[in-house]
Amino acid sequence: TPFVDFTTSIVTLSIDFSAAAMSTVKVVRGARILTAELYGEPREKLVRPPRTVFFKCPERGCGFEHAQWSLVAQHLFHHHGYSQDLIDLEECEQRKTRRNKSWLKKRLATVAATSPIVDEDGNVVEDENQENEVDVKPSPVVLEAMLKLVPRGNGAKDMCTCPLEECAEQVPNRVELIKHARTKHIDHPTASGTFDIRTELFENEDDFRDWKCRLEDEFGMYYSCESTSQANGCKHFFYVCHRSGRVVRRMRMLREARHAERARKAEALDLPLSPPKRRLKVVKSQEYCTAFMRARRDLVGRFHVAYSTSHIGHDQDPAMLPLTPIMKKIIYDRIVAEHGSSSMSLIASRIRDACPDASSRLHYVSMTDVIEVIRMERKRLARVGGEEAANALDIFTHAGRKGRRKMGEELLMRGERHRPPRYCGGVGVRGGGGVRAGRRGMRPDDEQVEEEEMDMDSKEHLLGLRGQRTIK
Repeated sequence: TPFVDFTTSIVTLSIDFSAAAMSTVKVVRGARILTAELYGEPREKLVRPPRTVFFKCPERGCGFEHAQWSLVAQHLFHHHGYSQDLIDLEECEQRKTRRNKSWLKKRLATVAATSPIVDEDGNVVEDENQENEVDVKPSPVVLEAMLKLVPRGNGAKDMCTCPLEECAEQVPNRVELIKHARTKHIDHPTASGTFDIRTELFENEDDFRDWKCRLEDEFGMYYSCESTSQANGCKHFFYVCHRSGRVVRRMRMLREARHAERARKAEALDLPLSPPKRRLKVVKSQEYCTAFMRARRDLVGRFHVAYSTSHIGHDQDPAMLPLTPIMKKIIYDRIVAEHGSSSMSLIASRIRDACPDASSRLHYVSMTDVIEVIRMERKRLARVGGEEAANALDIFTHAGRKGRRKMGEELLMRGERHRPPRYCGGVGVRGGGGVRAGRRGMRPDDEQVEEEEMDMDSKEHLLGLRGQRTIK
């Protein structure tokens, strides 16, 4: 009809006009894309880089690795005979080392543990609606490992786990952990104390610190500050037993693997297996302990304290205690008195002989403790400076390589000649050489000083010649 022809002609005209006006625009799936007529040739599509390898087979000598954990899990199951629990634990460990905490949070949110339904006789009733959830939910061992990997900000991390491996029950907080130990593990060989919570009130911070030191000396323990917080003008301090804290599982596995490798080599060569020469002193043996202390400083400055001195899950070894400031002062005085005639090992031996009490930390002083006191004194003198550092003993100043270099730079800046410092016998990390030199009569005298100056003159002359050559 004429009416239809007229409308179709209008539509064709509008389409031609729009195509002419938008000749440089191309419509693809509802989005306008500028073509080459307006901005030249389009950019080439970037090649996606290959996926980096995230997961590796933990078995020694295998070398299998892949970016997808599912293939690594199949490899562990078919080639190494891993069970599903071991595969899940290894997945948690490898994702933790690669900082993949989002995967852990999502999985914990989807596999939250549900309490079983129990009838009046104490029998577990199977629920048909929970069959699908059981297939997705991991085993309790894997769930516990996943909970430990979640950061402390998550509410699940506030749960405390019983340190005994045969129990491993989870409780909400430390108070419930003490009640659990008092009701179920009071007769355990590692349990010490009555598992009760006491309270104290102190007028100021000095009284609180003095009481804390006396309490630690009385019970042979040490409270280390784990966290502090402030709320409503009050400051809260939370102390835990120094033997509790996060235990590095990977380091322990590496030590066990090294020992097993040494055992296999000794068995192949038909040799007796000797114990490792050096054993690392692991202070933190478990994650939780019943000994804790909570202190709150109110607006007036008083300290409200609630504490427990009972332990479970570890032994009371005085050698694991840290050195207190009073003990460090005793070691420092002994070093000052005997630094010219005794070595560090001899100083440590005399300190041990002077303290026969086996329950004291001084009875187990080692050469490493003496070196640590010297190192801390060097740091303190570097902070203080002034007359105290200038008048200090040589054992605490310029005894290290950096100190000697710094002293030489200062003397050269002032135009003076750098003379190597004299070592005191048996002091510093390399003190044994000083002792041997003193016994042989090898102390630097005037003739040796002149020889050293002549050597330095010759070195400076050579450096000057090299500088002239470079200038030419």
